[in-house]
Amino acid sequence: MNSKINIEPVKLTGCTLAHISGYKDEKLEILTLINLLKNFSDYEKQGIYLPKGLILQGPPGCGKTMFAKAIACECGVPFYSFQAENNPSASLEKLIATFTVAKSHAPSIIYIDEIDKLVNSRYLDKEDIRTVTQYLLTELDGLGSKSGVLLIASTNHYGVLPDSLTRSGRMDKKLYIALPDLQSRVEILKQYISNNERFKNLNVLNLALKLKGMSGADIKTLVNNILIAHINSDKQIEVDDFKKYIDEMHFETIGKRWNSQKQAEAVLVHEAGHSIVSYVLTGNHGSISGIQFGGTGGHTDFLKDLDDNAEQPEPYDEHIVPCNDDDEYPEEVAEEEENDSNFTKSKAFNAVCVAFGGLAAEQVVFKDQFG
Repeated sequence: MNSKINIEPVKLTGCTLAHISGYKDEKLEILTLINLLKNFSDYEKQGIYLPKGLILQGPPGCGKTMFAKAIACECGVPFYSFQAENNPSASLEKLIATFTVAKSHAPSIIYIDEIDKLVNSRYLDKEDIRTVTQYLLTELDGLGSKSGVLLIASTNHYGVLPDSLTRSGRMDKKLYIALPDLQSRVEILKQYISNNERFKNLNVLNLALKLKGMSGADIKTLVNNILIAHINSDKQIEVDDFKKYIDEMHFETIGKRWNSQKQAEAVLVHEAGHSIVSYVLTGNHGSISGIQFGGTGGHTDFLKDLDDNAEQPEPYDEHIVPCNDDDEYPEEVAEEEENDSNFTKSKAFNAVCVAFGGLAAEQVVFKDQFG
């Protein structure tokens, strides 16, 4: 082992579960694990064993590292963060040093960020990758209540992890950290705008509805983008001010207007077709845009707006107390949020019709286009 590798224990503060906005169900699951870690000797007498490892999986930007740090912070134990090197041999050397120091400072937590870069089942035929994986498995087999070391790992690609790592008896505790739901988006937004007077008239619930599919990191970036855009203005910021920047984040490029009026007209006719068909079939006309984003000529946003006077939900007490979601929102909000998860035959038919509505509108308006 290279003596130059210096692994220092880190005591974390100011990153408890209360510092993570939203994710009430995930927090309750983590709270159970924290309770087990703090009182594992009592639970051992009941025949309950301490998990050797926890895998946090899910899309990037959803707070997996924050949850790992919160566990260490709540337990008051040293936290060792490990990231794989480009060279597997260097990764192995660093991994050995980390486990050695962590065990000497037990109880402690080792956190491996993006563990799929360290042990990937697609490359297990390579000798150096196989050696790193085998070392990690050997260390896991030696962990337990007596060692006082918990291994936490995160990944965006759970499917590429080897079965030997994720099977029961090794990394046998898994938690999926998904994109934030509506309540979580409301809480995340409040975290980033609550100290700025320019957002005091903002309908947070309406904006949260517009941010479906965004991660917590995306929301933080979005709020920063809107503040930069209004840096020389003192006007109050409303939901409409966000829409341009929401689109730019969704399409990952800036929006541009068409130079050709004829082309702009064609795009708007196409988008109007989507909107009209949707309105006839579902009653939701959406809002159309002829702004081009990269290869996308225009788009129609079918996410609904609420009345600006709609009551906004309060954050959960202490961020980890559960409540009844059905009492939090108007019925149309709950329906909008759950729309994607209940995909019926009629919704599938409507979606296909709406998709072809753009071409149908072009055929009606520009009759000679399709011959």
